[in-house]
Amino acid sequence: MTDLEQLKQCAMEYVADKAEESKLKKRIESNNTSIKSLMEILKMEDVELDDGSKVHYGVTKKESLDEEKLLVQLKKYAPDTKCIKTKEYIDMDILESEIYHEQLPDEAMAAMDSCRNVKEVPTLTIKKAKKGK
Repeated sequence: MTDLEQLKQCAMEYVADKAEESKLKKRIESNNTSIKSLMEILKMEDVELDDGSKVHYGVTKKESLDEEKLLVQLKKYAPDTKCIKTKEYIDMDILESEIYHEQLPDEAMAAMDSCRNVKEVPTLTIKKAKKGK
């Protein structure tokens, strides 16, 4: 089998598997939602299936803080706290404008090259042929 034939075979399998994955993913998500809903309605935490598999349903709480509200409360009730910080950042719109209008010194422009990260990301796009072709 030539490399081109192997590539085509592999790509055809990929297209078929991707279509199957999409169908399975939808069915899995639907079943997951149904199982959780039914276990909630039946007030069950554990179910053993005929094949010996076990299903466990539980509710966990995940907490996070609303940083904007927290910032207001801390400034109000603990104005001397050291946990509130100011972070410097680059306003990319202003930077682009300054570059475009040549407002930065040549030394800054030259130094910016050392700050550039270039990452090559291989991508693969396969579109299934339309029926009738």
